[in-house]
Amino acid sequence: MKIITLSKQQLQTVATLNGFTIEYRNYYKVVTNTILNKSYCLVGWNQPLPAGCAAESTLQTPVQSFSIDSDSYGVVPFIELLGLESNVTKTNTANMTSPCIKDGSTDTSTSSPQLVFSSSSSFGASYVTYSGNDDRLAPLQKASWLMYIGAFFDLELKSYSIYTQISDNYNCHKRNLGSIATPKAVSWTAFNPTAHIFTVKSATYYAQLSQDAGGRLVSTNVAQGDTFKTNYTTDLLPLANTLRGADFIIDSSALDVNYSRWIGADSMYFTGENGIQKVNAIVNGKVYSIHGLVSNSQQSDWFQRSAARPDLALLDLIKLFYPDFGIAASTTVIEFPVWLIPFNNETTPSRSITPELYGGCGNMANMAFSQSKCTIDGNSITGGQYTKKLSTGETAGISVYGHSADIAGTRDTTFTE
Repeated sequence: MKIITLSKQQLQTVATLNGFTIEYRNYYKVVTNTILNKSYCLVGWNQPLPAGCAAESTLQTPVQSFSIDSDSYGVVPFIELLGLESNVTKTNTANMTSPCIKDGSTDTSTSSPQLVFSSSSSFGASYVTYSGNDDRLAPLQKASWLMYIGAFFDLELKSYSIYTQISDNYNCHKRNLGSIATPKAVSWTAFNPTAHIFTVKSATYYAQLSQDAGGRLVSTNVAQGDTFKTNYTTDLLPLANTLRGADFIIDSSALDVNYSRWIGADSMYFTGENGIQKVNAIVNGKVYSIHGLVSNSQQSDWFQRSAARPDLALLDLIKLFYPDFGIAASTTVIEFPVWLIPFNNETTPSRSITPELYGGCGNMANMAFSQSKCTIDGNSITGGQYTKKLSTGETAGISVYGHSADIAGTRDTTFTE
């Protein structure tokens, strides 16, 4: 049993960097999505409407039932970590990668859910925005949205505990990897054939994840921009030049973009048959796809689950860069790689999601800890130089104002899991 003690100082972090804030005021709290500038007043049952809170932006907590729009399926793995699967209603799961959520599109047990998670900011109070997939956020910042979601269910302590364990596992593996003398150079790409746009990604998420896995991001410079028009011949050489320094390329194009279409985006330089420019990652067969795990409806699990599970994304990337890096988790618990598979003309079948490959259904938080468990110095390929116990207060992602009897008081809050 792990004892976690939370202090006010640990909780008072710069949450705006994570894209949200939670402010505690007397008997209610204000949750703000700072990316979309949308705020919600969360008030306990039978409490009066607080001064300064408009009725149309006020919700009663804890929320008992909710649905999830198709543009916000990234909420699902957070919901599963909090054990709230049974509270989902009025939600079509046809394009959801989780095998653990019951289809509730025809549910008649409730006339309407209390709230709907959605990426749009144009709806009323019952629509709660979710921006945890924003690539301007670093991996652990994305994961901290567990606490944003937990606030609507009065589960801040539970969400903080789960987030802390995931972030501790992440940082443990990162530290066990040690200092890499020559980081692996990697580019992240996406190609949209319909729009003739090839993107070489430079957002914070890809830069930080690559660095934490012992790599360095190869992308465009600030003045150049991230996108190239593949139907403009003037863009083809600059695109090849951008990717030239990459040892690895990881592609996140749509699932229906196969390798032939991808390499055809810049066939003049990507094929390696010219003497002007070569992209080493392509020539050496070091191009990978994130579509290693897909649903029966051909939806890629990476897009829906990687934000909530940066620990798994990190281990996937470390194992790609450094195959000898040891992982403590048993293959009966998880099999790596989870998402990354070779991307080439040879058919590399994606695995179809099953409850077993997903990590089981039920008690997902404990399963998550087992999947990425880490022992200090235990998995290092460099001998390991970190022996200090990890802090449980790293990057909490909650900003506290005023006071709350349970969380934001001057005393520590101790609980067990």
